[in-house]
Amino acid sequence: MHKYLVPILQLGLACSVQSPKERMNMEEVTRKLHLIKNAYLNSRIYRHGPLTSGIQVEGKWNEIMPQQFFEENSIRAIKQIPIPRRANPDKSVWLGETSGNFSVKSSYLTEHGDRFDQKYNQDWKKLWESKLHERLKMFLWRLTKGELPLKTRLANSIGCEDLSCVLCGEAEESELHVFRDCIVIRMLWFASEIGLRWDHFEANSAVELVQKILNPPKELITDGLNQNEFTLMAAVICYETWRMRNLMLSKNVKFDPMEFPWRIKSAMESFSPRKENDGQWKASLAGLARNCRGEILKAWAEQVDAVSVAIPECLAIGLAIQAANEEGYEQVTIEGDAKIVFDAICNTDQSVCWELHQYVEIIRSVVKESQTPKFCFSCVPRILNKSADALVKWASSSIFYWLFSC
Repeated sequence: MHKYLVPILQLGLACSVQSPKERMNMEEVTRKLHLIKNAYLNSRIYRHGPLTSGIQVEGKWNEIMPQQFFEENSIRAIKQIPIPRRANPDKSVWLGETSGNFSVKSSYLTEHGDRFDQKYNQDWKKLWESKLHERLKMFLWRLTKGELPLKTRLANSIGCEDLSCVLCGEAEESELHVFRDCIVIRMLWFASEIGLRWDHFEANSAVELVQKILNPPKELITDGLNQNEFTLMAAVICYETWRMRNLMLSKNVKFDPMEFPWRIKSAMESFSPRKENDGQWKASLAGLARNCRGEILKAWAEQVDAVSVAIPECLAIGLAIQAANEEGYEQVTIEGDAKIVFDAICNTDQSVCWELHQYVEIIRSVVKESQTPKFCFSCVPRILNKSADALVKWASSSIFYWLFSC
């Protein structure tokens, strides 16, 4: 290094960014640059340096410039600078903007420009706008960003000694091995509805693997599946494989290849997108009438439209009150396991949520006006309400109103 450059470079180090907390504003940077400029102008390298010797008298650059100080691309860039007739005042220019003005946004884009690549954005846009469940989206994002705590990654931070795959134990545990190359995952891929053989397709990184899941080639999609169904199935297989790996590592759960297809099917039902509706569904109501000895006298069941879980409980109580009046019972105890409903009926001072308020008020008024029978309410544990629950499950498969005499 030229000995006259040393003091200039030492002064220039004052402008280097040591940490985000020490970043200087543009005024401070400009002041430091002026100090560097003045130090350079006062040095011998300026008076006898390569730049001054490269300027001709006519104000043009010499064709031959000293190459011991500059590279070819730097020489070409220097020769493109026009030489003014007289000295002009210095001006700070931010090259990140065409206007030359500095901005925090521009500096951020300059620092993280690779994250805003168009192709990169398209891949993430495809992921976040997909119909996948949010949990699956987050899992695929962590997979592509290298955020899953695999053994090979933990070894760099906490010094994990055993790097073997938890599923097969034959190779080091990495993203590509766990989700593509492991003999267990390959068996699961091939045994699934996709019937996929990953070894026929190129995927050299976790990013490429997720890209093939989100944008599968036509040859990957089997008959009877569309692209969305393929993406969902592939994401679920990866997610359940990761869950099984964690259970085996943390709880010593044995891997059962016969059980895994059932886990995939159950996860598919959980993560499949629901069809849009008006929020209503068919709820089944059921009741049993017993005498003081616990013998069943009557049973009834009915289906109603519901928009919440608590409303059918209120309707079931109303159905029991109606049946008791029709049968002419004198003393009736209504039992159920819906604590929120029974508390609202029994505690008149308790505030009731707006969706149950009208139903609870009707039940209270009917009970208050009734002379015979006399009603009382009791909330019981679900284990004591198994007979009514079984009747509800049976009634859910029927569209008729059922009344049984025993």
